[in-house]
Amino acid sequence: MSGINTFCKKGSNLFLQAYIIIMTVVYPLYVKWSFSKGASYSSIGDDKYFFYKYVTMSMLIIVLAGSIIYIFSGSAKEQFSITEQAVILFAVAATLSFLLSSFRKEAWTGSERWFMGLETLLLIAVTYLLISRMWKYSEYTWISFLAGSAIVYVLGICNRFSFYPIPFEKVAPDFISTLGNINWFCGYFVVMWPIGACLYLFSERRPVRTAAGIYTLIAFATGVTQGSSSAFLSFMAVFYLLLLVCMDKWEKYGRRWVELAAGWCLACQMMRLFRVIFSGKYSYETDNLCGMVTGSSLSLFLLVFAVLLYMMIKNSKFDRRYLKRIFIAVPIGGIVLYFLLAAVNTLMPGGIPGLADKGLFVFNMEWGNARGATWGTGLKLFGRMNLYQKLFGIGPDCFAEYLYTQPDIMKEVHDFFDGAVLKNAHNEWISMLVNTGIVGTAAYIGIFVSLITRFIKKGRDNPVLYIPAVCAFSYMIHNMVSFGQILNMPFIFIIMGMGESYYRQCTEREVV
Repeated sequence: MSGINTFCKKGSNLFLQAYIIIMTVVYPLYVKWSFSKGASYSSIGDDKYFFYKYVTMSMLIIVLAGSIIYIFSGSAKEQFSITEQAVILFAVAATLSFLLSSFRKEAWTGSERWFMGLETLLLIAVTYLLISRMWKYSEYTWISFLAGSAIVYVLGICNRFSFYPIPFEKVAPDFISTLGNINWFCGYFVVMWPIGACLYLFSERRPVRTAAGIYTLIAFATGVTQGSSSAFLSFMAVFYLLLLVCMDKWEKYGRRWVELAAGWCLACQMMRLFRVIFSGKYSYETDNLCGMVTGSSLSLFLLVFAVLLYMMIKNSKFDRRYLKRIFIAVPIGGIVLYFLLAAVNTLMPGGIPGLADKGLFVFNMEWGNARGATWGTGLKLFGRMNLYQKLFGIGPDCFAEYLYTQPDIMKEVHDFFDGAVLKNAHNEWISMLVNTGIVGTAAYIGIFVSLITRFIKKGRDNPVLYIPAVCAFSYMIHNMVSFGQILNMPFIFIIMGMGESYYRQCTEREVV
């Protein structure tokens, strides 16, 4: 029996390894091609979904058989971690949401062109559990992540400067690389780029750090030119978390953190030079954060700030643990203060003097680049739901379907967005609240919070675990103003599953 178990384990590991490589190298680059018209953006979302669905289902058919034999033979004796339990609970909650939904068809496949229904959520959850249980961690797997995404990034930079190595039919500034809409591109980007940053910071192998440094510079260059300002939430979140992590061993990692910051500033100035050299070729609007950092010296001032911060921490007479608490408390206090001021300014007649006319401090439909409208719509829909809907939602990815049943809210959205259909709240947690209810949302949040805290703690001795933790943090913070979709959620769960596998395997520190 032990021979069969070993065969099942090794066979499952082999297929999962192949699956990860296909997903990280082939999937991001996959587009349908016609010799007469070239590639097309018009159906790219559907094409990506069906690729993901059929590749994943093929893998599951093969791996699940071996996994079932292995598990029921008694070989898999480890208890489920709190994160794995949260994944299972989320899958159960999403299934209950589907069963109770009035929009059963949409709840299964997902909204048209989004495909984030129960079918996709279950594929993501089962893949995570199989990788965490049946895949044996290999450090070389990160190479496939870097290789696939680096090509996507280079194509993105080329497209942004009006050069298309892959000919596309009906090109437009809002579509980029082989991923389509810039918001979908950005969703993919925020999951992937932290891998290179972590490898650069924590690897003890010079070839790995060199490759990661080159990759991260390319990632920074595409991140500051792709067009979506939400990428800067990821930049801030990741640099901040890595700052806190590096403070535990500042003499070793502090200089690397500054080098990473210098790389970001260098990428900004490189793209600034590109905009001068290729004058008139930059294909996107510049009245946003991407235009600001690639059209000014702002990044140089940020580099000076990073160097001063490095020196302050290095020469500080305070205990590092005390200093770290300050660095945690100050941003949290600033966020709380901002929301208090904005709330008072919005509710108080006449507003706060000096802030009354500042849009950033007025909660209305236009607040936060229309996030006031999208978040408000989501919360209004949740308020209309009955008790069991509040607990389990109206069905996975059924946000738009439920919106159609509320004519007054629908009219507000229709008027504000000039007839555009709102598929989600552009805040993943609010969207989850409507789609899967309180139970599903609590489980979903629990997945990320539990994994990040567990991995950061154990990462002090096993730095590999910083990679999935930082990627998950980047995804979570970015999706406070964005959404889960088939070009980011499958990837983050693969990365977290790889981290869970390594967490179980490591008993002592291993270098990247």
